[in-house]
Amino acid sequence: MDLKSLMNGDVISAISKVAGETKKDTTNVLSRGIPEILSSLTGTASTASGASGLLSTITGFLGNNNAAASANSASGLASLVSGSNLSEGTNLLSSLLGGGNALSSIVGAVSNATSTSTNSTSNILSAAAPALLSVIGGQSSGANSGNLLSSLTGLMGGGSVTDLAANLLGGANEAAQTVQEEAKPASGGFLSGILGFFKGLFSTDTSNE
Repeated sequence: MDLKSLMNGDVISAISKVAGETKKDTTNVLSRGIPEILSSLTGTASTASGASGLLSTITGFLGNNNAAASANSASGLASLVSGSNLSEGTNLLSSLLGGGNALSSIVGAVSNATSTSTNSTSNILSAAAPALLSVIGGQSSGANSGNLLSSLTGLMGGGSVTDLAANLLGGANEAAQTVQEEAKPASGGFLSGILGFFKGLFSTDTSNE
């Protein structure tokens, strides 16, 4: 799975429900928050001690959470989120980022970029944390402290935070558009047939007068 799996409609719905926030705010915050978190992790992984600590957190989480380790689909990620809570997610992010100050800094940046309150931003990122770490763990499977950086850089796609944010938001919008198109009734359906029948009936009556 790649990062766009986190922007799947089912995953967004699960995160918004756990966070107690709207799907719109959830989508906006994640599209900016995920790149910010990854950028921070990439910087941490650039040192040997930082990479070692990150790898320990990732493998420890996956080792103690079977749902996270086996979540290899969007539905699996949605189930993982639904079975988690905000407190767990906050602790996970703090551990991943190296402390509450780093997390607060990212929350503030994302809040400003998306015009979402800091409380809502924090809730959304915390709710998404297990799914995000599951995706990171899947992408860095088999990695060691020496090549974890390349795995994280690959997730960033070689671009900037802004580039990845636009990519994720675009993917979410495309997915939403697809769902809307699939939900539209087919043209010429039952209702159209009924309307056509009555239209023809009245036309016939008028012509016979």
